[in-house]
Amino acid sequence: MNRPETAFLRRRLPAASLTLALLLSVVLPAAAAEPPRALRPSYLTNGASVREAFRDVVAGPRHWTVQVIVDGETTALGTIVDTEGLVITKASELSDGPIRCRLSDGRTVDATWTDTHPDHDIAMLKIEADRLVAAEWAAEVQPRPGQWLATPGLTRIPVTVGIVSTPEHSIKEVHVAGVLGIELEREKAAARIKAITPNSGADDAGLQPGDVIEQVADVSVDGPGTLVQTIRKHRPGDKLDLIVRRGDVHIPLSATLTHPFGPFLSRIAMQNRMGGNLSERRTGFPKAFLHDSVLRPEDCGGTLVNLDGLAVAMNIARAGRTESVAIRAAVVLSVLDDLKSGKYPQPAVGQELAAETTSGETAAAADTAVGDEPTN
Repeated sequence: MNRPETAFLRRRLPAASLTLALLLSVVLPAAAAEPPRALRPSYLTNGASVREAFRDVVAGPRHWTVQVIVDGETTALGTIVDTEGLVITKASELSDGPIRCRLSDGRTVDATWTDTHPDHDIAMLKIEADRLVAAEWAAEVQPRPGQWLATPGLTRIPVTVGIVSTPEHSIKEVHVAGVLGIELEREKAAARIKAITPNSGADDAGLQPGDVIEQVADVSVDGPGTLVQTIRKHRPGDKLDLIVRRGDVHIPLSATLTHPFGPFLSRIAMQNRMGGNLSERRTGFPKAFLHDSVLRPEDCGGTLVNLDGLAVAMNIARAGRTESVAIRAAVVLSVLDDLKSGKYPQPAVGQELAAETTSGETAAAADTAVGDEPTN
């Protein structure tokens, strides 16, 4: 028996295949002398031609999808869950600024952030609008590895398409702090560099012994403690803007944090970001599965639909170059019931959406990073 996705692709792609064959018959003789050029992997599943084949799949789902705008910036997608105006989205992409939602028909309406489920990083918003379309969930469907899925946006073709990579499982929370690669002088009022670790982010950025770091990642540094605490909030591969004082001159620099456990893992962290930015919250989900759709952090929060156009999951994070995280529909609906009950109100201003846990290895690395001589 043919799988539904196989039959779907046979129906949608024959014309594209014929066009490609005709083009190759014309181009190949002239290009025979040229060295072959590799096709970027993302084009295989995320090129416009492939996404166009899924136009019918997202024809309905795009109308239950919204763009979530915070302080004038698009930060996530969201999903309309009922015609009364309830919307769910990715909580950690929200902030305390004004929130608005852009609908598929072009309207932009104000939104109120009402509730947050910290375990699953799902927030509920309330909008006031008529003619809303609610998501159609397939709670009984368990996405399986190898299955094609599409992420609807507001346009007529999907934001991205991809294939399920893993079965549903628990994704443990991991936070490994990046390191800058410096040793600091024993001063309380200034973050003055005593030594630079060779081949570290600090070394590559051009920092020198004697430099005083006065700002990192837009945070003013008033001493070693502030510097260490700020850097520990970032991960290996993060690029931070610095302002350092060298003598009487202030110099802007950028440094990429490395992995505390060595250069090999630092390279992995940087390669993992080569496909684009990753979600700040991308681990610590009780039940989720991975797929290879190439999402941006601002593409998370919306639904993931099967070839029947039914919502089988919610995209919750971009976790790696070829890894996106999704939460199955049945779990999302259970979370939605909790949110509607008022069990999880919106966090207070400045409160963390979810406390990050630190593994024993990370804690040991953090302790080593401080040591008797302040380092980072």
